[in-house]
This record gives sequence, C-alpha cells and structure tokens, in this order.
Amino acid sequence: MIMKEISLEIERENLDSMAVSEGPRYPVLHYDGDEELDLPCCGTMTVVFKVVGETSRERNGKHSYSCDIEIRSITNVKSAEPKAPASSGSEAGSALDKLAEEYAKHEAEEDDEDDTGEEKY
Repeated sequence: MIMKEISLEIERENLDSMAVSEGPRYPVLHYDGDEELDLPCCGTMTVVFKVVGETSRERNGKHSYSCDIEIRSITNVKSAEPKAPASSGSEAGSALDKLAEEYAKHEAEEDDEDDTGEEKY
C-alpha cells in the first residue's frame, strides 16, 4: 500500500509562544544505541515502523493528534547533497569539474522527481 507524502511541518499557530523560533519546526527522531549511525547531514531514507500508541482529541475547539512510532529499521539512505571527490594539488580543477557534474546530476534528479510526482519518504 502506497500512501501519499505527509508533511510533518508543525504550524506556528500551534506552538507555544515561548518556543517559537525562525523557520518551520518538525518532529524529531532520537536514536540512542550501541552503534554510531553513518548518516549524511540531510537526505532521504526508507523507514520501517510500527505505531505503538496514538491519541486524538479536541481541546478548546481544536483537534490535536499525537502518536508514538517504533522505528524498526532505516534503509535506502541517500544524501541530498553531492559529495566532493577526493583530490589534491594539481587535480583541483578536475575535482571542481567532477563536483559541478555531481551537482548538476543532483539538480536534474530533483527536477525529475518534482515533475513526475514521485513520492519521497
């Protein structure tokens, strides 16, 4: 079953005025374990999960929902930023050319995904 992409941005009006910061706010996934995760700074991934608790309620005429999600596995991690090739000294020009190619490829992939309506998770 494929579900639509769900935006997790929390609207500013639902935040406590003392906690408001610049930009959108998103739920946070906290990991605490024996092994270090080798994740890129930002990107996409596939998450296998199980909902282990949820609450839906009306308060002062406003609906709120919360849930606890158990993360079973994280797979298909892809960086959202191109990596610079390892290079030194006289190879700097080649390294910059390679980085420009990777960046152009990354931008083209993003444009293709936006145009096709393909869902990202």
